Amino acid sequence: MKIKLLTLLLLILASAAFALPDPGGGELPCGGEFGPCPIPIDGGVGILLASGIALGGAKWLKEKRKQQR
Repeated sequence: MKIKLLTLLLLILASAAFALPDPGGGELPCGGEFGPCPIPIDGGVGILLASGIALGGAKWLKEKRKQQR
C-alpha cells in the first residue's frame, strides 16, 4: 500500500512540475562576462546511476547475509 501511495504522489508531483507556466524573461541568469551557465551535460543520469548502484548493492548485501545464516 505504501509503494502505491508513494508512486501516485511522485506521479502527481512530476505532472505538476510540467504544468508550471513559463517564467518569461529572456536573459540567461548567468550570461555575460562569466560565460554560459555551468549546466551538467548528463542531465542527472549520473545521480540516478549512483543511486541504482547503491540500492542494488544494499539488496545484494542483505541477500548475502541472509544466505550465510
